[in-house]
Amino acid sequence: MKLTISNILIALMMLLSLSVSAQTRLVQGVVLDKDGEPLIGAGVMVQGTRTGTVTDAGGNFQLQAAPGDRLVVSFLGFEDAVVSAATTPLRVVLKDDSNFLNETVVVGYGTQKKATLTGAVSAVNNKEMVVTKNENVINMLSGKVAGVRITQNSSQPGEFDNKIDIRGMGTPLIVVDGVPRDQAYFSRMDANEIESVSVLKDASAAIYGVRAANGVILVTTKHGTSSTEGKFDIDLSANVGWQSFLYVPETSDAASHMLLMNEKQFNGFNGNYPIRSVPRYQWDQILEYSSGQKKSTN
Repeated sequence: MKLTISNILIALMMLLSLSVSAQTRLVQGVVLDKDGEPLIGAGVMVQGTRTGTVTDAGGNFQLQAAPGDRLVVSFLGFEDAVVSAATTPLRVVLKDDSNFLNETVVVGYGTQKKATLTGAVSAVNNKEMVVTKNENVINMLSGKVAGVRITQNSSQPGEFDNKIDIRGMGTPLIVVDGVPRDQAYFSRMDANEIESVSVLKDASAAIYGVRAANGVILVTTKHGTSSTEGKFDIDLSANVGWQSFLYVPETSDAASHMLLMNEKQFNGFNGNYPIRSVPRYQWDQILEYSSGQKKSTN
């Protein structure tokens, strides 16, 4: 078999690609804050490439990287960390960014530092909310937050038809754990999973831009806590409902129905003259059902 230059080059390229691919392996790790709490959604990138991933609900991540690669871990409000991919699994602890609160943000009418952002803010915690028993979280806020008006448009069971506004304005912006949500999502939340609800009014809501023109409702949900003993508590609550008729009318069989229809026709009028003509059902038809020859229904 003759070896040409092109065949030799192809073989060398295949060997080179195999050696490069053999160097990469699965690198796993976890990203935590200084208190040991996992950071959800932190970015992990291979430095100098487009290869990357984000952490899951437990702060864990995994991606393909070579032992000589360096990983850049970043998260909003924390300083970026650069770690080596030589060992696995990795435990990355991010430090708080001390300059984060000194950043200048646009508040609609000018600029202001986050650390000095003040305004009209009202808050209600979970214990104050669950005192009111209702399947609609919005109804639980009624009468608990100054300036918040809640209107119940329907009392039908299972309906979440109500209106919420702040100081008579339109529907406010609802933000749950930093994510904008609609009113339907908020009204169907379980009150037991809510830690607190804060209401930003007037200028204090301007940091969220034009969508916050009617105010902002900030919802913070509860988070699990770690235990040194490895124990955890589970609270279970359930609501059960049922529906039934208050009054069920008595029904008639086929034979009784035929007799009543004949009586209706006999006593009916066509203009000013009584009908009293041939019955709608004949006796032989009625006897077929009354004798059981034909099966009757209610």
